[in-house]
Amino acid sequence: MTGNIPVVPLGVPIDKAAITRIISSTKNEAQINVVVLPKPNKVGVQATLYVVIVKKVGPRWLIDYAVPQASPGAPAPS
Repeated sequence: MTGNIPVVPLGVPIDKAAITRIISSTKNEAQINVVVLPKPNKVGVQATLYVVIVKKVGPRWLIDYAVPQASPGAPAPS
């Protein structure tokens, strides 16, 4: 609600996202790889692989940490 979340934004609207690998997991925490596919955009942002840590809080799993691992990225400004 404060806007202070531990996630690096993609910068464009997301079309799809999928878990590609479970790196580690316990009863209440998991570290996963998630690939995020943006909607077509004019800034050149392409698919990005995130490393995400989720924690179980009550019945829900919430993102505790997420950072881009790999991305072709946007073209450099000229």
